[in-house]
Amino acid sequence: MIALSVFFVLVSVEIAFFTLQRTRVQDIHRKKSIAWIILSSLLVLALLTPLLTWSLAWLGVFLLCLYKTIRALVYLWKQGTPKQPKFGLLIVKIVLYLCIAVPLALFPGTKEVSGTGDYAVKTETYTWTDESREEEFTVESDFRRVTVQFWYPEDTQKSYPLIIFSHGAFGYRKSNYSTYMELARNGYVVCSIDHPYHSFMTKQADGKTIIVNTDFLRTAMDTEQGKIVGEELFNLEQIWMELRTQDMDFVLHTILREIESSSSSHVFAHIDKDEIGVIGHSMGGATAAALGRNRNEIDAVIVLDGTMMGETIAYTADTDSFIQIPYPKPILNVFNEDHAKQAKALGNLYPNTFMHHNSDNSYQVVVNGSGHLNFTDLPLVSPILAGVLGVGSVDAVYCMETTNTLALEFFNKHLKHVGGNIPKVRIL
Repeated sequence: MIALSVFFVLVSVEIAFFTLQRTRVQDIHRKKSIAWIILSSLLVLALLTPLLTWSLAWLGVFLLCLYKTIRALVYLWKQGTPKQPKFGLLIVKIVLYLCIAVPLALFPGTKEVSGTGDYAVKTETYTWTDESREEEFTVESDFRRVTVQFWYPEDTQKSYPLIIFSHGAFGYRKSNYSTYMELARNGYVVCSIDHPYHSFMTKQADGKTIIVNTDFLRTAMDTEQGKIVGEELFNLEQIWMELRTQDMDFVLHTILREIESSSSSHVFAHIDKDEIGVIGHSMGGATAAALGRNRNEIDAVIVLDGTMMGETIAYTADTDSFIQIPYPKPILNVFNEDHAKQAKALGNLYPNTFMHHNSDNSYQVVVNGSGHLNFTDLPLVSPILAGVLGVGSVDAVYCMETTNTLALEFFNKHLKHVGGNIPKVRIL
């Protein structure tokens, strides 16, 4: 709505003065200059009040108004001879204004999620090099570099449980920022991983930016659309799981090493290494579950709307073969509504359902009306983009508040050992 309003105002001003200039209204250029100065001043005032919230999406509008204001001031000072307006230039300006309005339409301003907790939160970013692995996505010989960001309580007089987060396919490390903040404000150290070349964009600690690998992006989208199935899909999933679990395993190993280091400082000095949880969305949830099964240090796992690919150990023409050993620790699966229906229809032919029925430590929650991206912050930041990628009818703020509450409740129970009993199955 804001984007359309901005576009309408800018185009209306240009068309109005274009028309008036061609009719040779007296002193029209002076009036146009004053109008742009007033319009720019109103924008600045609006951004200084709660009426509009500043974000990078406003940068194009701001630069345009700045340019128009400078030109207006120069004209008023010099009183030069104006040129006759051209229709082609008007069309170019309208296209420019449309381009400026697009970011405002895609990113109209983040909707706020209410939270709990009393701790102020700090953040730190690191890029670590795994010298045991070659980077498979680069032509040159490189080691795999993994970037992580921590959110943790500013009060460093205590030690806090550690939570490690893995984003979904072509997500990125800030995909669930509201979740990290809710956990950190309530006394957790949260570490979110960027899986380079699987992440839409990775900004390393040195400022270098890495974008998603186009082959991975195309293949992941093909699988989402059902173009890749059967044994080919199984083999792809195993490749993805190997890469991502190795990333997550490396990060956990590095954190534990930093905790034990005599020179440990900052965030690492305040992590309780005996209480560790993992969580992820979509493919990141599958990564968290796979690592949770194999690392004894991990005490609790949350899968946000992900298929547990790591539970499948073989593929046959009739059915998948799943790990028979019960999942060894508490695990919570959170499903969107359609995902839950599909899982129910497949029954024990679906890995999450098979695991749930084969475990005494498994919990399930379904959020009615939710879609896949409703368990990330994307619908809060860009409703249009999230709608294209997949959301449900549920209110975006409500769904993330519910997700964050579920995560806090589950980790409090199994890492801090506080809180009451949690139902095995819930529909919200």
